[in-house]
Amino acid sequence: MRYIKVQEVQNNYCIEINAEAAGNISFDRGTDVERFNAEIGYWIAEPYWNKGIMTQALRQAVSDYFSQTDVVRIFAKVYAGNFASMRALEKAGFRKTGIQHKACFKNGQFLDCHCFELLKEYAL
Repeated sequence: MRYIKVQEVQNNYCIEINAEAAGNISFDRGTDVERFNAEIGYWIAEPYWNKGIMTQALRQAVSDYFSQTDVVRIFAKVYAGNFASMRALEKAGFRKTGIQHKACFKNGQFLDCHCFELLKEYAL
């Protein structure tokens, strides 16, 4: 995994496999009263699905982010039905905190979002 750049409110990491970009992990830090929180977003190319690569990359990126910032909580939202993404988060130490019903509108339909979080003191 290669670190891309630091911006004021977001950090991006590129997942490289065989010297080619295969995915991305980004952190979007909150502001004001949510300034010690960050939302994590990620994707990986389909040929690398279900191989444990994202779980490993999440663990490393989260560890790096916690050690380099004063953030105390990282959270994620996952579309209903994306069980592989939910499992990757759980294996990286996140716990499910609830479901936001009809929270997203994608491809012409409302979707529920499953919410996950990891507190710094519980990070792997």
